[in-house]
Amino acid sequence: THVNKLAVKWIGPFRVITAKVNSFEIEHLVTGTSKTVHASRLKLYADSSFEIDEEILEHIGNQDIYLTVEEFKGHREHPEHGYEVLVGWEGLETLEDSWEPVKILQEDVPVKLNAYLSKVDDAKLHSFVSKLTLPCKGVSEKEPIVLHPGTASQQRKRKNKGKRRNQKKNLGIL
Repeated sequence: THVNKLAVKWIGPFRVITAKVNSFEIEHLVTGTSKTVHASRLKLYADSSFEIDEEILEHIGNQDIYLTVEEFKGHREHPEHGYEVLVGWEGLETLEDSWEPVKILQEDVPVKLNAYLSKVDDAKLHSFVSKLTLPCKGVSEKEPIVLHPGTASQQRKRKNKGKRRNQKKNLGIL
């Protein structure tokens, strides 16, 4: 199965504050921040009688989520990043695995990366990683396993707060 990384990802809901000619000013329901978006980026979710409850606020809070690295499944050379590692994300399906730059993994999850490297027999990869400047000594095995995926095709931020990811509704705004 192939994942379409260009598919629309809807987030929200947001409250519409002002309607303009081809755009709308919208307000984030949790942070209160507002921004202007093009009308094509909006999707009707509810009318003005919609009541915001704890479940909706929790859903919104889980949209800018970080994911926990479950496992590293392989690696490859990459012309821009040097090397990338195929990351399996905790709580996501295999088809949502993603290739992440080793440099980012070394910064965000050095203990996990070193555990993977200890199982891999690839001298070029080991040489590449040894040239990265971030030491990982003093980092415990219980380090926060938080990753900011950095490839251009994956401009997403995810945050795992240990909550189930069962709210896969298409809500709000792109």
